[in-house]
Amino acid sequence: MNWAIVQNTGAIFIKILKDSDNDQKFTEKDETNFIRVNLDKPVVGSEIISDEIEQKIKSLIMK
Repeated sequence: MNWAIVQNTGAIFIKILKDSDNDQKFTEKDETNFIRVNLDKPVVGSEIISDEIEQKIKSLIMK
């Protein structure tokens, strides 16, 4: 969806839309996440917000 290079961290941060319900379609039910890619050793990046962190955030919001 979008990306930004942050020179002082040596990384590219990529905003993605994740097919959360695995229906192979992007809809309003799908979730946004962010991936960090190291510029010194570029490989497939890792999600910044894990499923565990996401669940903790949702539980705090629902209180």
